[in-house]
Amino acid sequence: MSKVERDKAREYRIEMEVVVDAYDEVERALGWYYYLDENLTLPFPARCIVRREISPLSVGEQVEVVGMPSERECEHEMFVTIRWERGKMAVPLSQLEVIDADEQTQEAVKDWSLRSLQMKLIKRGGRLVRHARQILSSSWLRWQCPGCYLLPFWSG
Repeated sequence: MSKVERDKAREYRIEMEVVVDAYDEVERALGWYYYLDENLTLPFPARCIVRREISPLSVGEQVEVVGMPSERECEHEMFVTIRWERGKMAVPLSQLEVIDADEQTQEAVKDWSLRSLQMKLIKRGGRLVRHARQILSSSWLRWQCPGCYLLPFWSG
């Protein structure tokens, strides 16, 4: 199995800008929320890359991202607001890929995509998932395992 090369600049940015003072799931979620809110240059076009039961978007469908929904909507997963039919609607950011945006926006979305991918991989880890909350809350683990702050938060 080949070893994945670490992106130290991305890890540092996430550690120092996104989750720097986050001690629990809610604080990590808020850290991501405000990081994305500050770094997404709106509006920007995006494309649906995966079908989700909670969203009406189809794979390949193009939308315009126009903002972030309320904090409350992003406590467990990051959503963005899109123009939809005659109004606006929130959809999971992990469902979208950026079509055309400035570098800052692309970087922020990639940061979240990495976190979202890690969450999916961890959820498939079976037994690890049952104990992940306790393990990830350990400050010792964060010190021993650089990059653990990128791992997901779970709801109670």
